Amino acid sequence: MRLEEIEALERLAALRERGAITESEFRIGKDRILSGSAPSSWRLVLLDSGSRMIHVIKELREITGQGLKECKQMAGSAPAVVVEGMSREQAVQARERLEAAGARTEIQAG
Repeated sequence: MRLEEIEALERLAALRERGAITESEFRIGKDRILSGSAPSSWRLVLLDSGSRMIHVIKELREITGQGLKECKQMAGSAPAVVVEGMSREQAVQARERLEAAGARTEIQAG
């Protein structure tokens, strides 16, 4: 077992002990860690546009390639999925851009 897997199992066990996850969620997470099946597809979710909505809309347009109307609607209807099916690195880069513009985001395994 690799050090990364051991650390992940320890974190998972700590979450279970605090009651943050159920026993079944713990078993599912443990199985994923031990099988080495990390998610390959990620989605970026816009949680809140913040007070600088114009900057967030500009970044949404660049990230998604959608028009002004679609991005304005997405920013106004948060929480909303910005992009699905992207790599972890792409999701992190997009998240950093949106958060620099004032948004709150979340990356989810998809």
